[in-house]
Amino acid sequence: MTIFHPTDFSESSHTAFRHALRLAFELKTGLTIMHVGDGRQNDDWSSFPHVRDTLARWGLVDPGISQQELEPQTGLKVAKIEAQGGNPVDVMTHFLDDHDVSMVVMATHGRTGMAAVRHPSVARALARKVRRPFLFVRQGVPGFIMPDGQIKLDHVLVPVDIKPNPQLAIDQMVRFSRWWRGNVGSIEAVHVGDTPAQLSLFIPDLGETTLKSTFREGVPEQVIPAMASDNNTDLIVMVYGGPDRLAEKLNGSTTEQVMRMAPCPVLALPEPGYE
Repeated sequence: MTIFHPTDFSESSHTAFRHALRLAFELKTGLTIMHVGDGRQNDDWSSFPHVRDTLARWGLVDPGISQQELEPQTGLKVAKIEAQGGNPVDVMTHFLDDHDVSMVVMATHGRTGMAAVRHPSVARALARKVRRPFLFVRQGVPGFIMPDGQIKLDHVLVPVDIKPNPQLAIDQMVRFSRWWRGNVGSIEAVHVGDTPAQLSLFIPDLGETTLKSTFREGVPEQVIPAMASDNNTDLIVMVYGGPDRLAEKLNGSTTEQVMRMAPCPVLALPEPGYE
């Protein structure tokens, strides 16, 4: 099991790297960092984000820890891959098809309108081809892992509906609250639509984490980002089933549209059976 983090060495990718590294450190799992080049130039390996230096700056390992000492001391196994290929999505899809990756953590520009047409989203294309949990960190969004490595998950928003199955999002948040050892403050399950929905959800014991359920009228892709902004939400967790209607195929699914506008990272979980 490993966390997969694609990078283009940009500032937004560095923010996503913080999240990938902190997740991998907490889970004591692998972290694979991949950069896909075009073969026209050799990228400097120093451009890759520095794992040991970052962990030392966060106070999680001793300064000067060697590469050989990192895995025995922390359980974190790091791989950095410089791949070549004309189409980054194809390169990463091939890798993900062949490896046991538990989550993809990547940056996204969140482009809309003609900008999205001229520069198609690699994150969106990859998520449509590969069935994995994706943590999207939009450009300009600070996220819930602070530059000093501290975790800020005071408020988590979980949009729910009859379909796709919202229980997956609730269950994932339970795992998150356990991973972060009580750092999740509150979880808000919200249904957005014309009328309240009768949802049958199993709510497990969340310890000190509080959970409330709310209803909002409106269009989900507009209301959810607005709620997240108003409530200083740190993370949105959504289950996606893929775009079905023609409008969704052109504009993206609800999850994709929320991802482009959200003021915080979005954890997108594929519904079981979605191809």
